[in-house]
Amino acid sequence: MNWNAKERSEVALNQIWSEHVDKEMSKMLPKTKYTCNPCSSIDMNNGLGSRVPFVTDKVGTTGSENVELGDDPDVLDVVNGLLRAHMPPKEKYEDPVTSAHEVGWYSQPLVAPNPRFQYGLKQAEGTRFAETYTKKMSGEHMFHGKSGKYLKF
Repeated sequence: MNWNAKERSEVALNQIWSEHVDKEMSKMLPKTKYTCNPCSSIDMNNGLGSRVPFVTDKVGTTGSENVELGDDPDVLDVVNGLLRAHMPPKEKYEDPVTSAHEVGWYSQPLVAPNPRFQYGLKQAEGTRFAETYTKKMSGEHMFHGKSGKYLKF
């Protein structure tokens, strides 16, 4: 069934959509393990979550101090899940999980690229002119005349 066909049957479209939803739902797993927040809360947020009252490090950097996690397997699973959260899907899973993953999962070409069919990017006439102008005029704006008539900075 073609989605863009002039003659389409609502029953066929509904069947395709229900198969798609069933496939997606078969791959989804609900969260079953819940753990307490190991960080203590502070007074400024009335015990909701854990906000730190000081400036933290840059996002994406890790602290230099080691944290003891203990031997609780639930806590270890949660921490490992959080550490894996930033990984791309190909590193997290062996096979595609959703239909969106299936589209680009196997992206390696089947044959080696042939140089006869690879064309590099070429500059248009306007781009070449602008690049040459910028190099020769050392950063002067094209429409910034000496009188300042066109653009004022």
